Amino acid sequence: MRADDVMVGTFISNTKHSDISADITHGAEKRPGGRSSRVKLAVLSAVTELLVEKGDKACTIEAVAERSGVHKTTIYRRWGTLGGLMKASFAHMEASPDYLPDTGSLEGDIKRLISVYAQYFESPEGRAVNQLIAGGSEQDNFGRWMGEYYSARRRDFDLIADRAVQRQEIRNRAQFLFCMEMVMGTMLIRTHMTRGRIDDKMVDELYSLSMLYLRSSPR
Repeated sequence: MRADDVMVGTFISNTKHSDISADITHGAEKRPGGRSSRVKLAVLSAVTELLVEKGDKACTIEAVAERSGVHKTTIYRRWGTLGGLMKASFAHMEASPDYLPDTGSLEGDIKRLISVYAQYFESPEGRAVNQLIAGGSEQDNFGRWMGEYYSARRRDFDLIADRAVQRQEIRNRAQFLFCMEMVMGTMLIRTHMTRGRIDDKMVDELYSLSMLYLRSSPR
């Protein structure tokens, strides 16, 4: 099984900022799903790019404004402070049918989740964010940012758990969530402690071990 060819952009969007800068600069009319959404996407994507390229110390309001093409007064008005902006960026990776579609079974959903997360952990974006987790950060409110990051991961797990409960595949949500935490922890150790790769073999092994654990335990 190969890790699914899911664009990492479904986790952290890679929208080209130049494509929307003119629209932002000239003050296009705000509309649902329009300029407001594009501004949010451009700004949060800029934060991620700066993390990948230069680390968290490079993430200033001015740098994000320059990278995104969004005026810094707009950023301050929407997110208030750098801490608020960083918190939003870590919460940006939401559970979404785009990358976690309902496969029709718990087995299929878990396989999909592990494959998508493997691709994310191997991406520059994933390595940058997880490096902050592994090494800490000198930025203020780092703990709060991490809380948002983990909350987003928990929403991914809850999405799959909700489907499995509806199908009557599991009754013990806590057991399932623990299993998924073990999977994510193993990926973090592989990429940032042993400096290894998450290859197709590891994806297969994580999936097999997850199913073995869930099937051998009371539902």
